[in-house]
Amino acid sequence: MALANYTDLKQKIIDQSHRGDLDLQIDDFIKLAETEMLANPDESLKMNEGELITTLNTTTSSRLIALPAGFQKAREFEITISSDLPKLTYVSPGELKVRQGTGAPCFFTINANQIEFDILPDAIYDITAKYFAAFTPLDLANPTNFVLTKYPTIYLYGCMYQVGIFTVDEVLEQNYYRKFIQAIKDANNAENEIRFGPTPQITVGWAP
Repeated sequence: MALANYTDLKQKIIDQSHRGDLDLQIDDFIKLAETEMLANPDESLKMNEGELITTLNTTTSSRLIALPAGFQKAREFEITISSDLPKLTYVSPGELKVRQGTGAPCFFTINANQIEFDILPDAIYDITAKYFAAFTPLDLANPTNFVLTKYPTIYLYGCMYQVGIFTVDEVLEQNYYRKFIQAIKDANNAENEIRFGPTPQITVGWAP
């Protein structure tokens, strides 16, 4: 059975779990799986379709600016300040050392859904933000998205992992969690190959 849309996925979960009594929980399984795709402790999903570039502007009245719409904290985030100044460096919230006065920012962190700089900007700077945005969640109104289209097993394994948690079946839970994480890793590798090309193969041998 092809997993072309939301309805296909729901039916496949029922078939795979052999549990027709879970129909009312499947929407929750899908939402939880989508959360785990982006925020599990082992590997988050990073797809080229979700990578966006936008321009933000600092202000001279605050060290904070809002994150771009749909920004995912688990994703990579790079920003470059306009002009000849060096690229801004990310630090964790606890490592950000706030400088007094005003000037060009050198460091930034992500704090409470905002970008926080190490100093109050002395001018309005253009910030080029390169980040991974959230994909459209599945439901009846949005029956498909680029994750399901390209890597349907990520959804299936993620949902079956949630079935294992819900039914307190540790074997099922652990088995599908491994499959889920491996499917994410395989997808990330495939996305990197699309972006950068295949990894060069190096053959080492002895010269005659």
